[in-house]
Amino acid sequence: MATLVPWWYLKFQLLFGPGTQRRYASRPAATPMGYDALVFDNDCVLTTPTRTAPLERAIERGFGNRGVEDPSPEDVRALLSPTRADLEAVAGRYSVLPDRPWAARERAAIQVQREEIERGEKTPYDDVEAIRGLATPRAIVSNNQHETIATIVDHFDLEGFDPWLGREPTVAGIERKKRDLTISSRP
Repeated sequence: MATLVPWWYLKFQLLFGPGTQRRYASRPAATPMGYDALVFDNDCVLTTPTRTAPLERAIERGFGNRGVEDPSPEDVRALLSPTRADLEAVAGRYSVLPDRPWAARERAAIQVQREEIERGEKTPYDDVEAIRGLATPRAIVSNNQHETIATIVDHFDLEGFDPWLGREPTVAGIERKKRDLTISSRP
């Protein structure tokens, strides 16, 4: 049975040493840290997040490509990371089918992120170098578009990550995003 570990715990191990994990190991180590494989998210784990302003401009461009010249700021923000219901509500306000603005938004977001990478605005974190040297199988699973993950893997020479998966840039892809595990309030 494979051992799964949260990304933040792995980063802790890489920064403070694998010895802190030993008391949690229940079987011989397959790697120096005792994991069979390591699965990483992309944004805020391997690479810096894409800045919000360029993504908002991409969304506005996507609206413009579909004939909506002045979308409300609220609707632009809603499409940064929408649920399907959010997307359908926004599309309904502009009397368009949800797949049309979403496809345009996704193409624009892929392009903006590629530009951010090429300009050095979106970069890998320094500790990614420590991960490169591991013999442990590594993978990337991201809410980002698959094409964006392909650009990141290629541009930052992350071919040791296999497989690497992003979501498809479709309305159905919204439903395949990882859940938001942010704790918004405590009892």
